Amino acid sequence: KQGVKSLTQAEANAIQATNFNHATQDLYDAIARGDYPEWEFCVQIMADNDHPELDFDPLDDTKIWPEDQFPLLPVGRMVLDRNPANYFAEVEQAAFGTGVLVDGLDFSDDKMLQGRSLSYSDTHRYRIGPNYLQLPINRPQREVNTNQRDGAMVYYVDGADAGTNPHVNYEPNSLGGVKQAPRTDPPAEPFVEGRLMRHA
Repeated sequence: KQGVKSLTQAEANAIQATNFNHATQDLYDAIARGDYPEWEFCVQIMADNDHPELDFDPLDDTKIWPEDQFPLLPVGRMVLDRNPANYFAEVEQAAFGTGVLVDGLDFSDDKMLQGRSLSYSDTHRYRIGPNYLQLPINRPQREVNTNQRDGAMVYYVDGADAGTNPHVNYEPNSLGGVKQAPRTDPPAEPFVEGRLMRHA
């Protein structure tokens, strides 16, 4: 909503000669004075059964979907309305996971998306620790219920306050604890049938 403003190469060179963090400082100063940057959050959607004639692979990450065929659908807005009080706690430890989905959503066949969705959470476990979802900056609105026990960054034991056995870290088990919820909806992925063959 704040528009697009660009620098010429000469202007960028002159600014960076004195302050190479000028873009970060501009963002910080704008938020501090109450001039909050805002973006409209939109998505483009293609149904699984919709295969329009395109001159490119729609799952190619280097391509942009034409807006006349796949219009931008607004789903919300993103506003940066405060600067972090503690940079390490709120920025360095932030962990965004593309593999966490709500019921009703699923991944496309985009190989980059599928690969990154696996690696993001794995990277967070290595970089921050296995309990990264317990940190205040990463904690979801609804509490996380897992069998994760101990390790770096542990704040609490999932389910211990509800009387579950705090020593159980596997499932299924006969000692109680968190159990996997049954699936309530049919699998979202398309059904594919065919002969399994070895390709030489």
